[in-house]
Amino acid sequence: MERISGPFKGYFIAAYTVESGNEFVGFAKICLARPESPHGVNAQHKVRSYHIYSSEHQALESAEFRARETIAGMEPNWHPFSVESMMDSLRK
Repeated sequence: MERISGPFKGYFIAAYTVESGNEFVGFAKICLARPESPHGVNAQHKVRSYHIYSSEHQALESAEFRARETIAGMEPNWHPFSVESMMDSLRK
């Protein structure tokens, strides 16, 4: 299972799971730009799920949660009033 989410403070999370026997471990990469895939990505930080889980969904959610915790402590990867980050209503 894999998923790309974000942006969170200007960062994207590329998360995926790996099977370990009958259980799953989640991994997440924090990226500056939206990646095409979680694999082969140049990441700012890498994290793993808190535990090994019985379901892929739990492992993925845990890894994404840890990535969001890491992002919360990072400086924003965007200027709040740059053209790329403006809400549509502010561009007009």
